[in-house]
Amino acid sequence: MEVITIDSDAFKEIMRKLDTIYQDANSRQHLVWALSSGEVWVDSIEVSDMLNISIRTLQRLRKEGLLKFSYVRRRCRYKVSDVCELLDNKTIQCDYEHIQRFKQKYLVPQSEHKEAGITNFSSK
Repeated sequence: MEVITIDSDAFKEIMRKLDTIYQDANSRQHLVWALSSGEVWVDSIEVSDMLNISIRTLQRLRKEGLLKFSYVRRRCRYKVSDVCELLDNKTIQCDYEHIQRFKQKYLVPQSEHKEAGITNFSSK
C-alpha cells in the first residue's frame, strides 16, 4: 500500500471543491426523470410543492383515478404532461402563479435536457 501525503492547504482546497460539487448535485436533486420515451417524470413532493397542494390530495387524485402515476424505485412518479392536463382541466384548484412556475420548470424542449445532462434510462 502506498501512502501519499499532501499539504493541508491543498487538502482544504480539494475538500472545498468536493463540497461545491456536492452542493451542485443536491441543488439539481429535484428528481426529474427522463425515461426512454423522453417524457419527464416528477415525484409527489415536487408536485405538491410546486402546486401548493398536500401529499394527501395527490393520494386522493390517484385513488379516484384522476391522476395517472407509476411506481419507479418504490416511489410514486407522475408524468408532467398528466399533471399539466389536470391543471388545464382545472381538476386541481391552483393559482396562476403556481401553474406557470410548474410549467416553466418542467416543460422544456428536449434539446435543453441534453444540454443539462439529463439522460434517458429505462424504468425496468
